[in-house]
Formats: sequence, C-alpha cells, structure tokens
Amino acid sequence: MRFASVCTLALPLLASAQMEIPLADRLRGFYDQAQEYIKSASSFPADAGASKVASHAVQPLTMNNWKSTLRHSGAVKQYNPPEAWFIYVTGGNKTCHGQCGNVDRAWNVRGSALELLISRIANSKRQESVPFFKTDISAPNLASLNCDDEPILCGMWAVEVPAVWAYLIPQPLPDQSSANTPLHIFPLNTTTTTTADITLIHTRKLYLQVPQYTGVLHPFDGLLAKTNLNVAMAYGLYALAKIPSWAIMVGISFFSRSIM
Repeated sequence: MRFASVCTLALPLLASAQMEIPLADRLRGFYDQAQEYIKSASSFPADAGASKVASHAVQPLTMNNWKSTLRHSGAVKQYNPPEAWFIYVTGGNKTCHGQCGNVDRAWNVRGSALELLISRIANSKRQESVPFFKTDISAPNLASLNCDDEPILCGMWAVEVPAVWAYLIPQPLPDQSSANTPLHIFPLNTTTTTTADITLIHTRKLYLQVPQYTGVLHPFDGLLAKTNLNVAMAYGLYALAKIPSWAIMVGISFFSRSIM
C-alpha cells in the first residue's frame, strides 16, 4: 500500500518534468529512436536483401524490348561469366484464369526504410514483403512477363504460367555472335508457392536441377527462332484463339459435308 501511494504521488511530478522538456529535445529523441529502429531492421538478412532487391529493378518484357533487355552487359574484350536472368511469367484472367494472385504476391517485394520502420513499430510485416534474393554479387537480373498484356510474346515462347524462366545469357563473341543460351524453366504451384520457395530457386540453384530446355521453341537457339518462324506461329495461334468456338464448329461442319 505504501509503495502504491508513493507511485501515485510521483506520477504528477513525472508528468510535470516531462512537460518541462523542450519540444525540440522530444522530437530529437523520437528521431533517434526511429534511426535505431531502421538500424536494427537492416541487421536482419531478409531486410538487408530488401534494399538490394528494391534497387534491383524488375524489367517488364514486351515484344519490342525482350531481345535488347536479355543481353550480357560485360565487355567483349575480356571474359565474363554468363549472366543469370530470372523472368517471372504470369498472367491474369485470360491466361492464368485468375489463379496467379498468390504467386504474384510471393514474387513482389517492398522493402523501403519507411516501410521497415512502420512494420517494426506496428509488428505487422506481411510475408510477401520479405525479399526473395539475398544480398550477394550472384543475384540474378530480374524481369517479368504478363501473358495477358503480351500474348504474342508468350505464344512465341509457348509459355505455361506461372513459372520462372532462368536464362544464363552468355557473353557476346568478338564477331558479335553469341553462344548457346542455357534455359531452365522452373514451374510454380499456384496455391502453395511462397516467397521462401522463390528464394530457394536462386540461393540453392534449384533451377539447375531442372533439365535444360533445348527444343525447337527455344527463344534464342531453337529452330523456329533461327528461321524466324516463331513469330509467325505466335500470330497464328493468337488469331486462332480469337476465333469463337461456334465459328470453328460451323467450319468443321461445312468441311465434313463437302467431303461427304
């Protein structure tokens, strides 16, 4: 009882002492606390990776820029190892039937200092904001391809969504030609894929466990790509997809009657 009485009497004194602290000092103290929050947040590997990935821009691929984007950045005069490019292939209601939302959230990364501070204070950091690549020099270049927006390019690549297409872009040869481009296609589950799963594709090199694709539809080395027939094929498939199903049935009916 005596201790409670002493605390009760001391509270007004503490409150008055707090009011005597200048406003500038109180603001400075709040700023110092905020800096401590940011420093402590950056001490975690996941949060440190967030700043790197946030600065590592994801390049949207289109029919016009994909060849100029997926290029080796090293100088031709000196040897440089192949550069890894991870292309996240997704779609919307048309090409993914609205099932890619979970994987889209796992791929997206947000990690600014302000968001880290707010999430620390509120203790409400969302799982999809965890960066999926660690801060190391081997981090791949990132790109994305939305098949709802780029149906011709997706048809030319014959992609299935969602997936990560891992290219190892070789350095151009002195005569400006290029060596073969290894491609590993890593499919993603629409319901169970998490940010951690996408992280492991890079950190544990899981994409290398997938057999390298060397078929005729390879965007760089395939037979259709070398003969430029892949573009014609993509436009043909796109036009065929635009034909209503009833029109196809009518055409088949007329064709069968003409044969009979």
